[in-house]
Amino acid sequence: MAALDRGEIVRLLERLGDPADGEALAAARALHRTIQEAGVAWEALLADPETGEESQVPDAPVDTPEVPQGLPVGETKADLALIERMLAGFDLSDTARDDLTGLKDDIERGEFTEQDRRFINGLHSRLANKR
Repeated sequence: MAALDRGEIVRLLERLGDPADGEALAAARALHRTIQEAGVAWEALLADPETGEESQVPDAPVDTPEVPQGLPVGETKADLALIERMLAGFDLSDTARDDLTGLKDDIERGEFTEQDRRFINGLHSRLANKR
């Protein structure tokens, strides 16, 4: 179980409003991964710091979206190659590098989705246009 770094959490939360959708999505994924790796529930994380009580915000009914299924491994070879090219060929922030490494792990576990594919293709396009 990893310890939470409050400064890192705040930094990721601030990046959620980034006008670049890819950056905001990367921040959201990094934030989710950080909380998950720490083994902390969102309810506990959002507890009142003075009383320790969990948030009193009532649970609202939520339409749970269907969880995307991972793509077959054979269909992700080009995605893996693109991730490797970005890791080797671009000057990336630590967060972007961590996100791409996490997506490589997703491919290995069969959890890489079409949404992930769109993300890496969009990121690659933006990075290539900055050259």
